[in-house]
Parts: sequence; C-alpha cells; structure tokens
Amino acid sequence: MLQAWKQSLPEGSRLQPSPAAWNEGMKLHAKAYFTAETLDVMEPMHDAIFKAMHVERNRLGSKGAIRELFVANGISAEDFDRAFDSFGVNSQVSQAEARARSAKISGTPSVLVNGKYLIEARKAGSQANMLKIADFLVQQELAKKS
Repeated sequence: MLQAWKQSLPEGSRLQPSPAAWNEGMKLHAKAYFTAETLDVMEPMHDAIFKAMHVERNRLGSKGAIRELFVANGISAEDFDRAFDSFGVNSQVSQAEARARSAKISGTPSVLVNGKYLIEARKAGSQANMLKIADFLVQQELAKKS
C-alpha cells in the first residue's frame, strides 16, 4: 500500500522511510534496514526481511540471524559485517531513533508530513485512512510553497 502511495505522490514531495528504533529489537532491525541501504541491496532485502519476519515468523533477533538472511540472498558475510558494524549505519540508527522520539511516534506505521503532522494508522482508523489524511496534508503543504 505504501509503495503504491509513494508512486502517486505529487511533484515536489517525497517519501523518506525511516525504521522505528525505540527498543533494542527494533534497533537491531533498523541496523538491518540501513545495512541493506548502505550495501545498495534494499530491493531484494526488504522483501526477504519482510518474508522472514512476517511469513516465516523468523524474529531475526540477532546479528547472526540477520547475517544468515543477507548471505542467503547473495551478500558476502564480510560485506555484511563491514556495513552492519559501521559508524555510518550506527549513526543512521541513532538519527532514526531521534526522529521518532522528537516526532513522538508511538506506533507503526506512521507518516510524518513535512516534519509537522504525525498521522498514525491506529488513530486514523486504518492504513488507507492514514494515507488519505497524508495526501490532504501534502497538498496543503505544497500549496503553501506556491
């Protein structure tokens, strides 16, 4: 749903995904996200991580489990380790944590429009409603720039 919405965003707007990172398990998964981004393998790894966690019920609860998944998808263990343990990936996790804290994000999925308006699916009633509200706010923010 989010990918389809991303394709429909008007010119002058963009979607900047940021993983939730407010506890140790989520920070570990955020490291996996930013590792995939750093290694430029987000396309295959996003689906592989989603499938592992939500279909196969693999919690990916350790660096080793995440490494196995990356290796199974063609990434060398050495490249994975170098990226996963890098200053850059750790910094990105810290920044994601700070963004969520500053925006007072308490659940996922959530959308923050222009750093001002937080829309949470739970409060909007559904993900579809969340995206409708986000569409409206994106249009309002773009109109202010004109």
